[in-house]
Amino acid sequence: IAADGALSLSATSQQDIQALVISGSAAVSAGLVSGTGAGAGSSAENRVATQVRAAIDGDGASGISAESVTLTALDDSTINSNVAAVALSASVGLLSEAVAVGVSLSENHISNEVEASISNADDGVSATSGAIDVSATEQSQITTSSTAVALAAGGGLISGAASGGGAEATNVILNHTNAFVADSVLSATGASGDVTLTALDTSAIHATVVGMSDAVTAGLLSGAVSIGSAVSSNQIGWDDGVRTPAQVQAYVQDSSIAADGALSLSATSQQDI
Repeated sequence: IAADGALSLSATSQQDIQALVISGSAAVSAGLVSGTGAGAGSSAENRVATQVRAAIDGDGASGISAESVTLTALDDSTINSNVAAVALSASVGLLSEAVAVGVSLSENHISNEVEASISNADDGVSATSGAIDVSATEQSQITTSSTAVALAAGGGLISGAASGGGAEATNVILNHTNAFVADSVLSATGASGDVTLTALDTSAIHATVVGMSDAVTAGLLSGAVSIGSAVSSNQIGWDDGVRTPAQVQAYVQDSSIAADGALSLSATSQQDI
C-alpha cells in the first residue's frame, strides 16, 4: 500500500441486548375451610462474546506508506436486563391457609476481545508526514435489576400464612483489550510524527437486587411466616470463583520504531461495579 493521503482502519462492535421478563401469580379463596397457594418465577440469561480487530498483519513486498496511519478497535456492548416475579395469595374462612412464593433470577455475561495491532511488517509501515496511532477501547456495560415479591394474607378463626421472596443476579465481565506492535518496523516523520499506542477498558456493572416478602394473618388462633432474600454476585476478571484477569495492554515487541515526534504507550483499566 502506498497512499498519498491517510491510511485508516476501524473496527466497531455495538451489540445490544434489552431483556424484560415479568411473571405474576395471584390466588384468592373464601369458604368455611379455605386454602390458597401462589407461585411466580422469572429468569433471564444474556451473553455477549465478540472479537473486534483492526490490524495490519504483514506489509507485502515493499512495505506500507501513507501520510498517517490510524488503527482503531472499539467495543460498546450493552446488556440491560430487568427481571421481576410477583406472587399474591389471600384466604378467608373459618379455617384458612395462604402461601405465596416469588423467585427472580438474572444471569449476564460479557466476554470480548478487542485488538488494534501492527505485526509482521518487517519491510516497514511509514507515516510520511503524520502520526501512527494504534488504539483499542472496551466500554461494555451490564445494567440489571432482579426483583421478587411475595405477599400472603389469611383471616379466620384459625388462620395461617407463609411467604417467601428470593432474588438473585450474577454478572460477569471478562475482556481482553490490546494495542500492540510486534515483529515490525515503524517510522513517523515530520512535526506530527508521533507513534501512539493506547489500550483503554472502562467496563461497568450496575446491579439492583430486591427480595421482598410479607405474611399477615388475623384470627383467634393465627400464625405467619415470611422470608425475603436478595443475593448479587458481580465479577470483573473472575468467573465462578476462578481468577481470570481482565487484560489491558499496550506494548511493543521485537520491533523497531523511528519517530520524529513522541513515542507513547498507555494502558488504562477503569472498571466499575
